[in-house]
Amino acid sequence: MTNPTAETAIVTDRFGNVDVAYYEREAMRLRNEYLRKQASDLFKSLRAGIQNVLGSRATPRNA
Repeated sequence: MTNPTAETAIVTDRFGNVDVAYYEREAMRLRNEYLRKQASDLFKSLRAGIQNVLGSRATPRNA
C-alpha cells in the first residue's frame, strides 16, 4: 500500500508500518544500476585506450 505525500509515496505493509524491505531492495537496485554503469564506462574507456594504442602501432612511424 502506498500513501501519497507532497513529494513521494511512502510504502507501507498491511499494518501501516513503513516497508523497510522495499526501501532496501530499491537501494540495492539503484546501487547495482550505478555500479553496472560505472563498470560499463570503465570497460568502454579501456577498450578505446587499447584500440588507440594498437591502432597507433599498426601505422608506420615514418608514413
